[in-house]
Amino acid sequence: MKFTVDRDALLPALSLAGKVQDSKATLPVLCYVKIQAEGEAVTISATDLRISMTWHVPADVEQKGACCLPHKKLLGLVKLTGGGSISLDDSGEGVSVRAVGLDYRLTALAARNFPSLPSRPAQLHAADAADLRALIDTTLHAASTDEERAHLCGGHLVSDDDSATMEATDGHRLAVAPRQIKIGALDLTIPTRGLKAIRALLDKADRTRIGEHKGTVTVITDRASVSVREVDQQSFRFPPVSHIITHSQRQIIVETAPLVAAFKRALVVADASEQVRMSIGLAELQVIVDCEESKGRESVAISNPGVVDLTIGVNAGFMLDALARSGARVRICVDGPLDPIEIRPVDTETLFLLMPCRMDGEEKRSAGAGEDTETLPAPGTEGVVSQADKSQDAALAVLEGGK
Repeated sequence: MKFTVDRDALLPALSLAGKVQDSKATLPVLCYVKIQAEGEAVTISATDLRISMTWHVPADVEQKGACCLPHKKLLGLVKLTGGGSISLDDSGEGVSVRAVGLDYRLTALAARNFPSLPSRPAQLHAADAADLRALIDTTLHAASTDEERAHLCGGHLVSDDDSATMEATDGHRLAVAPRQIKIGALDLTIPTRGLKAIRALLDKADRTRIGEHKGTVTVITDRASVSVREVDQQSFRFPPVSHIITHSQRQIIVETAPLVAAFKRALVVADASEQVRMSIGLAELQVIVDCEESKGRESVAISNPGVVDLTIGVNAGFMLDALARSGARVRICVDGPLDPIEIRPVDTETLFLLMPCRMDGEEKRSAGAGEDTETLPAPGTEGVVSQADKSQDAALAVLEGGK
């Protein structure tokens, strides 16, 4: 194998490989990238057995061949090269990596040791990369990081012939992003690391193709592809969250910028729990901090006063995450102090839902609960509460997903 490649063309491929590989991998070969030189291109491949990528880089191939090189070392060398061309040659001992003024040799593994990659889906659907980026960017922040709740550690993608929706929740908040794109019928949960790899692939893409085969979703651009195996849902499935969306008519409209500024200042003086009170009056919204070390409040004007009058606890960090992904104005919908808070950008169909916080002095309605932020209701809990308390008690049940 012998080829010469432009450094700036090779670097993005190796960077994407780093997002695919798992730092906890126990198989040594998973810390390597496979390099195959043939024709007028070099193909870079990486995998952690759940997420895989390939990237075709134009190259001047003098001798075709393939091998596996340690990713971290190769990426480091390429990053620290000043630019221009890089040559790789395995004709001697190891593989030489040469550029202007440098010559290093890396120990290689035989290409046959590299795991097989998933097959490309037979049916692929064209999509605008910007739409797929929006699905991920709008929802991924709400995904769980608790590995014991693996079915929530990612985004749930549901699509039909006309539209696609991405959902993510950690049990305390929910993000739902619908888009009018046609990517076929899909219903799978893509793990967070996989979504991050897909997002990196789409970063500078315009058009892309997407398809699914045997539980593996593949996204393809003009020169690269990422394949991700869906989260194992044999024991638990991503929960049906539609039943907790109230579509409340009790809503106010607020300018996003002053509300963001108010919550940022409140977050500075709030305690580690990031909990504040949001008091919605007949003429204004107040953000209130009342903790041991600091107190304060500030007001934000309401566009349609006189609709809601209540005070509710909210996680300021979660609220800022939602507002950062909203437009110039948002609708805040809430029925009562123990009901979910819905944040809806005025100009899109996106929905952010936050569970209320129990503030100091309020009764803990959920016995044994270890968190001060309420959790989204578990599927099937609606029938075990009285009709009068149904909306409140169901909203306190722990979200574990559907069995």
